[in-house]
Amino acid sequence: MVALYISASVFSGLAGSVFPPVNPPPVEMPMVISGVTIAIAVGIFLRGRRLQLATAGWLSGFLLLMLMGITWGGSNVTRGTVAGVLTVAVLVLFAWFMPTWLGRLVGYSTLVVFSVILLTRYPSTDAALVIVALVSLSVLLTETLGRFKRDLQQSSLTDHLCSVWNRRGFDLLLDSEIRTVARTGEALSLIFIDLDDFKSINDSQGHLEGDLVLQRISQALVENLRGGDCVARVGGDEFVLLLPRTNASEATSLVGRLQDEANACRWSYGVAEYLPHETAHALIERSDAIMMQQKRG
Repeated sequence: MVALYISASVFSGLAGSVFPPVNPPPVEMPMVISGVTIAIAVGIFLRGRRLQLATAGWLSGFLLLMLMGITWGGSNVTRGTVAGVLTVAVLVLFAWFMPTWLGRLVGYSTLVVFSVILLTRYPSTDAALVIVALVSLSVLLTETLGRFKRDLQQSSLTDHLCSVWNRRGFDLLLDSEIRTVARTGEALSLIFIDLDDFKSINDSQGHLEGDLVLQRISQALVENLRGGDCVARVGGDEFVLLLPRTNASEATSLVGRLQDEANACRWSYGVAEYLPHETAHALIERSDAIMMQQKRG
């Protein structure tokens, strides 16, 4: 983001000094914009990693507004084109760091405004050609980058062996469900599962057979849960089931059916229902402790 603001500052400064237009805009607008953008760039640099994502979004939106102002105040279509190239860079930033729906909303709205400004200020076939090129480039870059980001996020949150959530993905889901429960007061239960005989399977039949057992267990768990429930593999032979709108009694009843279906290996379990103001870590620890008690027994 610092680089984008510096780029906008350099562009505005050059447009107002080294390459001034034939008819300069009023109040030396390029130089004013150059000073404002370089000041913001310095502020972002000093803030560093402490800069919040929401703040970065607002600053990027402000930069888009300034680029629209440069496009409107320019003297010819060439200067508007350069502002459009910087606009594309900001839209790519939105596509990567912001939610997909927000990136599309801001991106496509900006392209519409930019197109209207360019055609209004410089009505010509050259302006229309610039619009076609920049819009095509923006859509291609933002959609491709957005798809790559979604695939990357999915890959980082999924266990590659069992095709269920991994620990990182489960932590994000649990935090989200706890926030929902704190707001609605609905029940939330967690089942912690540990495979009892898994080590002996690896030792006697090999790790390939052990991997097949993990896949069979996870697949059976997924197939016998509701659509809103989730399965996560949080350790080598440990799984966690997250059950929204389910109390401890209902979760315990569900276990009986799961043990009949997910029977590739014997397993122990611990059921814990979320308590008011309990942290995600405490809920996991409590279900783990209950599971260990059963295993010892």
